[in-house]
Amino acid sequence: MLASFADKVRHLVEEGIDGLLFDPSNNVSLVYVCRHLTTNKALAQRLAEAGRSKRGAMDDWDVITRYLLSIYEGVIRENPFRQ
Repeated sequence: MLASFADKVRHLVEEGIDGLLFDPSNNVSLVYVCRHLTTNKALAQRLAEAGRSKRGAMDDWDVITRYLLSIYEGVIRENPFRQ
């Protein structure tokens, strides 16, 4: 999986474990990770397998709910306007 460093999606990928992250403000960053995956088949296979395994765990609604709740709680904690 490829995901940007953007706050909302970076939590979906563990860099180098089940995907790669890129800088959304830098097109070269996206091109780099795409080329890295297309030229490194072993890495692409390993990331794909880890992603499928992670996705399998997400078939359980209790797991999905806890995961989403943890993301929302993190966003709330990071909110600079929170009193």
